Amino acid sequence: MNYLDIIIAIILLLFGVKGFRKGLIIEVVTLLAFAVGIYGAMHFSDFTAEHLKEFMEINPKYLNTTAFVLTFILLVILVNIIGRMVTKLIQAMNLGFFNKLGGAVFGMAKGVLLCSIMVMVLNNFQLLGVVKPEVREQSKLYPYIEETVPYVYRGFDLVKGYVNDLQNEEEEPSQAPLQTV
Repeated sequence: MNYLDIIIAIILLLFGVKGFRKGLIIEVVTLLAFAVGIYGAMHFSDFTAEHLKEFMEINPKYLNTTAFVLTFILLVILVNIIGRMVTKLIQAMNLGFFNKLGGAVFGMAKGVLLCSIMVMVLNNFQLLGVVKPEVREQSKLYPYIEETVPYVYRGFDLVKGYVNDLQNEEEEPSQAPLQTV
């Protein structure tokens, strides 16, 4: 075991412990809340802006940004509340240990993702010289992390395609007339 293995092991251990403490539900909900917050803010901040104009005087220059941030925060809070309720339900059903165990596995998976991204950055910026080839070759954990890199690339491509699709949808004029509430 060399210093590279120790770094990888520490990252995995920290993420695993954090996941165990939070549990699977909260780990997943935290990720989901961020995604729902971004998506919801992109699609519903206009609605929030209309209501903000009705109830308070806001400088039009800051209205859209304020509406986006407010929508994002409200959705993140809402999803987190739902996640905590589900966690309480799971604990009441005496499944808390499985929730914690799943959280540890999910946390370690996030640690693997972080390590994979670090390897991608090192590869893409030709920084692999930072870690000598013999250290990489002697490492017990590095080969496993390196095997995940192609999957991370594919994941980034999927997200990039999804974001491009969302941008294209927003650029196309809507066929349906706007409805007021």
